[in-house]
Amino acid sequence: MGDATDKGTLRVSSPGVSFITTVLNEESTVRAFLESVVIQTRAPDEIIIVDGGSRDRTAERVQALIDEGNPIRLIVEACSVSRGRDIAIEAAEFDVIAISDAGCRLDPSWLEKITAPFANPDVDVVAGYYRLGGTTQFGDLCARLFSVRPERIRAATFSPSHRSVAYRKKCWSAVGGYPDTPFFGEDSYFNDRIRKAGFRSVFEPGALVTWDVRPTWRTFARQHFKYAYGYGYLRTISFALAVRTAVHDLAVMLLLASVFIPALLAAAPLLLASYYAVLVANRLRLGGRVAAREWPAAFAVLATRELALTLGFVAGLLRSFTRVKSGPR
Repeated sequence: MGDATDKGTLRVSSPGVSFITTVLNEESTVRAFLESVVIQTRAPDEIIIVDGGSRDRTAERVQALIDEGNPIRLIVEACSVSRGRDIAIEAAEFDVIAISDAGCRLDPSWLEKITAPFANPDVDVVAGYYRLGGTTQFGDLCARLFSVRPERIRAATFSPSHRSVAYRKKCWSAVGGYPDTPFFGEDSYFNDRIRKAGFRSVFEPGALVTWDVRPTWRTFARQHFKYAYGYGYLRTISFALAVRTAVHDLAVMLLLASVFIPALLAAAPLLLASYYAVLVANRLRLGGRVAAREWPAAFAVLATRELALTLGFVAGLLRSFTRVKSGPR
């Protein structure tokens, strides 16, 4: 159970913590990830792993760690990430749920720092920070381009990735768990419902996780297409997504209109060039580090990401009209 700390005459009891995660075909990363969990300066009171039906040796890798004496509970059930998180939390015994993802590496003090704010009973959600890494030249450029300095994050509006987050179990219960989706986007949807329910969130920049960006153009584009597909399927629309879709739709309409009004032919590339210039400038403002000679590559990366997100959202939105059930369980 959680520790108790004396502060004068006041005795503050730290809540127990259940660390949960879902895995799927992560045999190359799961051991390093879980090793970073079990060496935390504040050990979780339990570790629950849901394998969503891996076709590789992920479950064997986890079982090997269990056999070595690590306090891990493995649940194997073919399911989506969304359902896997619900399964793990249903099985969790403790008041605070801490979450990260395979493929990440947790700083040794991550759990200690992300759970410390819960000593204040008014805190319901703690958003941690994650640092981007890259294992290839392409991945390194993406990591530097998309980095956000902690001081640029506004806690009141920040939607934390579930690579680095913790919340009280009552939050999960209050919103009915994660959304019923076989795709991605479940964490943004969940965060939005938590915010609308009025739960109090804080940002803890010291709770640090390192996550490597996809190493190639193809895997990078596919990842963002899948993210946006999930947002579309859940019909989760943000201001940034609305702007992105409007800009690209307008560019297409200008190109089509130029067949009849040739003067409009230059308008579409001018619109897109202006939009991507603003995106690059915004990335630099938030903390991205890109040398002038890398700007052409940065434009290409952003174009790839924006196109993948736009097409993914539209495809997911169209798919959403065929679903039988939606929303939280």
